Amino acid sequence: MIRVHGFGGAKNHNCYLFKVGFVDLRESELGLLKPEFHLVDAEIRGAEFDCGPDADFDVLLGMDVLSTGTLTVANTGKFKFSF
Repeated sequence: MIRVHGFGGAKNHNCYLFKVGFVDLRESELGLLKPEFHLVDAEIRGAEFDCGPDADFDVLLGMDVLSTGTLTVANTGKFKFSF
């Protein structure tokens, strides 16, 4: 368990250790998509939280993960994460 401070005050949440990895699809010399796998070296500690049934995401990534690559966000709402 870990204590998380949020809008409604501090509450205890389940805490997990996990590894984060990304798949980057690159085009090969033959024009085929070739997956490259990138694994963040450190174990990440994350707290479980409930955003309700209408949440459009499974996990919230912080700068400890995002700083391993380059995140580009367009004004259209699309994004690209690359290494």
